[in-house]
This record gives sequence, structure tokens and C-alpha cells, in this order.
Amino acid sequence: MTHIFPLHEFDLLLSAHFLFTYADKLDYQIHIETLNELLRVKKEEVRIFPLVDSKGKRYEELDKLIRYLIDNGCTVEEVKVPYEFQINANSMLKIKNVIKRGNAEGK
Repeated sequence: MTHIFPLHEFDLLLSAHFLFTYADKLDYQIHIETLNELLRVKKEEVRIFPLVDSKGKRYEELDKLIRYLIDNGCTVEEVKVPYEFQINANSMLKIKNVIKRGNAEGK
């Protein structure tokens, strides 16, 4: 697979109003593949906001996705934010410290 960006190209990556917002159109595997690529090109941290779909409902597979990340050596923190652009959209994921080389870095 050819990558657009090299390994660890960015200090911080932010995915905003994409992944979980369109959960009804993007399946779990797309979320995993996207996160693996974000983790591959980040140096320090990936942030995902919001954690809800377009109707304000928490992403159904979020706990499963967090478990996947942790199992692959990431530290994952759900952080409240001081703003709410849509109903229930008041927290983000901070994903750091990939320790184990494997799926969570896309290798």
C-alpha cells in the first residue's frame, strides 16, 4: 500500500465531525482502518471529536474501539470539552503512546 504521508509526519492529528458523526454510513472496520492510519502518521497524539453521531447519540461501538486501541498499546482518554456544538457533543478522545508495534500503527 502506498501512503500519502510518511510515518510520524504530524505532531497532533484531529479528526473533527467525521468518524462517529457518520456512523450510520461508515462501518466499524472503516473506523479501525482510519484510526490505524491516523496513528501511523502521528508523532504524539490523535484527537477525535465528537464522540456522537449526527443525532447526538454516543457512537455504539466506542467501547469496542477503545478496547481495540488499548489492546494495541495505546492510551486512550475521554476528555470533556468546554463547548457543545451539537447535542451531547461535549467530549473527545485523546489517543497517545502507541507502545506495541502492530495494528494500531498500521504496520
